[in-house]
Amino acid sequence: MTHLHITTWVLTLLLFFTLFIVQKGENKRLVKGLQIALRVMYLFIIATGLHLFFQVDANFQYDIKMLAGILTIAAMELLFNSYKKGKLTKVFGFIFAAILIYTIYLGFRLPLGIFFY
Repeated sequence: MTHLHITTWVLTLLLFFTLFIVQKGENKRLVKGLQIALRVMYLFIIATGLHLFFQVDANFQYDIKMLAGILTIAAMELLFNSYKKGKLTKVFGFIFAAILIYTIYLGFRLPLGIFFY
């Protein structure tokens, strides 16, 4: 399940950055479809993350990892919505990058990370 979770968030990040590229164009239907696909991927991330969360014993670090993952998803939504409205996105970009790096660090560091089965 760990590999499915990692695959899901890698695909989500690719879709997220693709959405920024496509947003500059005039094809609003494509942007809307990609947004829907991105939100479905968020649900897959949450579902696989919850499955992993309930596989481990109660550990405070996993609680923090789950909170950081949810904050990463929220930062992604805030960043894209502010970009779509034409507002300055440097602050949301910095927050997103910091939370994403911290979440990935925790994911690889904890015992249920990619190197542990």
